Amino acid sequence: MRNLTNKTYVLIIEDEIEISNMISEEFQALGHITVQAESLNEAMSKASNQEFSVIVLDMKLKKGSGDEFVKNIRSDKKHINFSSPIVVASGCLTGSILSEISGDISHAFVKPYDMGNLVKKCEELMAASASDSAAA
Repeated sequence: MRNLTNKTYVLIIEDEIEISNMISEEFQALGHITVQAESLNEAMSKASNQEFSVIVLDMKLKKGSGDEFVKNIRSDKKHINFSSPIVVASGCLTGSILSEISGDISHAFVKPYDMGNLVKKCEELMAASASDSAAA
């Protein structure tokens, strides 16, 4: 299902429900529609059925890992979210993980991060992505 409206959809992949809810509330307060996922399988399912304006991703999930999600999305050019910006927001970022996925993500924040900075960066990426799509 492609996003054919002007609504912005944000996928939040975070296994800590309190953090996921806080991120979701910040985006909803700005008029964005949020979808939450706690595991890799749930995230892959939701990302396969809906185009997202931005994806906020934790690297360490209870079931699966964020780098697996990135590899799955970016390895298939026909994936509905192949071009969606991915912003990593995690306390588990190592140099090796970052070097492995750095070309496939748009930005990374290390926990604890400032929620305002996370939302601002995501909105910048959504605006840039929307203008790229309009130009195409």
